[in-house]
Amino acid sequence: MTKEDILFRRRLEDLIERSDRIGYPVFSDFLDGGQRQIAETLSLPPQIRMMFIGGYEDAERVVAAFYPAFFNYTIEKGIPEESMEHPVHALDIRLKAAKFVHKVPGHRDYLGALMGLGIKRETMGDILVHEEGAVLITLDSVAPYICENLISVGAAEVTAKEISLSAVGQYVPDGQVKVIDVSSLRLDAVISKTFNMGRSEALLWVRSGRVHLNWKEMLQNDRSVKAGDLISVRGKGRIRILEETGTTRSGRIKLKIEKYGS
Repeated sequence: MTKEDILFRRRLEDLIERSDRIGYPVFSDFLDGGQRQIAETLSLPPQIRMMFIGGYEDAERVVAAFYPAFFNYTIEKGIPEESMEHPVHALDIRLKAAKFVHKVPGHRDYLGALMGLGIKRETMGDILVHEEGAVLITLDSVAPYICENLISVGAAEVTAKEISLSAVGQYVPDGQVKVIDVSSLRLDAVISKTFNMGRSEALLWVRSGRVHLNWKEMLQNDRSVKAGDLISVRGKGRIRILEETGTTRSGRIKLKIEKYGS
C-alpha cells in the first residue's frame, strides 16, 4: 500500500469515527475502483454500517456512506431508500439542437468541460453519454454551480438541470449479450476476444492499470474470471460474465457475456 493509500484509508477511518460519534450518516467524496477496494477492506465496528451509492446499478464511481446500524438503511440498484438523506445527485446535460451537432461530444469532452469550470474529479461520479447529451452523477455541493455555469461542451451548446436518481436507469446503455469462445478463463484472454485485440495488446492494457475486475484495479493478466464478474476496460467498455455454456469441439471455453460500450 502506497503512502497515498495509507492517508486515504485514514480519512475513511476518520469518517467512521465521526459517524459513530455524532450518531448520523457521513459520506466520502466519489471513490474510484482502487479507493473502493481500500474501503472494502476496512474493519467496521459492529455499530457502524457502510454502503456504496453510485446513482445506478454497477456504477464505477461511488460514494461511501457510513452510518449507525440502527438506521437499518437499504439500497437497491445503487440508490438508497428515500428516507436516507445523501449528497448524490443526477444532472441531465442536454445538447441544444442535438440533430444539428456535427460531432457528438464524448466522455472526455464532458469531463474536460466540467473540469474547465474548476469542478474537481472527486465531486463527480459516472458520466453516462447518450445521443442527446449525458447524465452526470455528482455531489449536491457542486450540482447548482454546474447547472448555472455549464453552457458548452466542446463546440456544442448545452443546458443542465437536476433529475431524480430513479430516472438515471433509462440512460444506462443496454448491454449486448453474446457468446464468445476463449482458450482459457484468464483475464487477458477474455479482454482480447471481447474487444478484438491481440493478447499482447490486452496484456499492455492490464499492466497499464486500465483494467478493473469487480471495481478493483487488476494488474495480473493471468487472473481467472468467473460468472458474475464485472470487467471494466477504460476507454473500451465493460463486460459482465454471465455464465459458462460449455466447450467447442476444439476444447475452447464458451462464455455468455454482456458487453457495454464500444
